Amino acid sequence: MVFKDPKSGITYLYAGGSAGAKLRAFVLSSNLVSIAREVPTETPKNFTEGAFMHHHEGSYYLSYSHGNWQDSSYSVHYSTSVSPTGPWQYRGCILQTEGSWRGPGHHSIVRESGTGKWLIFYHRWEAPEALGARTAQRQLCVDELKFDAEGLIRPVVMTGREPKKALVPAN
Repeated sequence: MVFKDPKSGITYLYAGGSAGAKLRAFVLSSNLVSIAREVPTETPKNFTEGAFMHHHEGSYYLSYSHGNWQDSSYSVHYSTSVSPTGPWQYRGCILQTEGSWRGPGHHSIVRESGTGKWLIFYHRWEAPEALGARTAQRQLCVDELKFDAEGLIRPVVMTGREPKKALVPAN
C-alpha cells in the first residue's frame, strides 16, 4: 500500500507478509514508481499481510491482516507509532469473525469527504465453520471505524453493509 506522510510529504510503500510474515517499508521516488530506498522497520505483533497505514490526530496507525484467510483466525489487528516506520505499539484486534461472517481482512481505511466519518472496507466470507472458506464467496463490506477518547480504534462490529454508492475519500 502507498501512503503519503502528511507531516513530511514523503511517500512510502508498505509490503510483505504471508510466507515469513515480515513487514517491509520503502521510500518511493518522486515519480511514485521506483523505490528510492528501503527503510528499516520492525514487524509488529500479529502481522501476517495486507498492511494499511493511515494518520489520525498526530498518530500513525498501521493495520494489517493476521491469521489464515481460510479459517476464522483471519482478522484485522493494528499498531500505532509517532513515526510512519515505527517502532510499533501493538493495540489489538479491531475486526474478527462474528457468527457465520468469517475471515474479515485485506482492508482499507478512508475518511469520507463531507461527513468526516472513518470507514473500513474489507472482505469476508459467509459460511458455517464446517464448510470452510473455499465453499463460500468473498463479500466486500464497509463499516464505520470509530476512535475512543484516547485515539484508540474501537473494535468494529460487522453490520453486513455493502458499499451502495460512490464514496469520495477526504484528502
